[in-house]
Amino acid sequence: MLQEWANQINEQRQSGLNITEWCEIRGMNRKTFYYRRKKLREELVDSLEGSDLPWLPIRDERKPQVVPVRKPKPEFAALPMLDTKGASITVRISGHAINIQNSAEATMVERVLRIVASL
Repeated sequence: MLQEWANQINEQRQSGLNITEWCEIRGMNRKTFYYRRKKLREELVDSLEGSDLPWLPIRDERKPQVVPVRKPKPEFAALPMLDTKGASITVRISGHAINIQNSAEATMVERVLRIVASL
């Protein structure tokens, strides 16, 4: 279900149409579109909260807002080589590594890079 919703959100973004136009063509209520997008965002935040990431914004459901969190200063150190087996890109952030495989779909790479850019 969530994958189908994610596909719809991506389809709308790639269509070049605004949400109202895209929903009219697809016969979808705009409120349904916004609900699904909200649920996908919540699922993403929930999946990141357990990963002990210090930069994760805190969200107060009673009054939606982003509470600024200080980002730690970057530290540069020699890193051990990771076994990337076919990875074409390795992104390291706050002690975590993201390997993007050669076979990754362009939409998945775009999503990962958008998340990384928002950090």
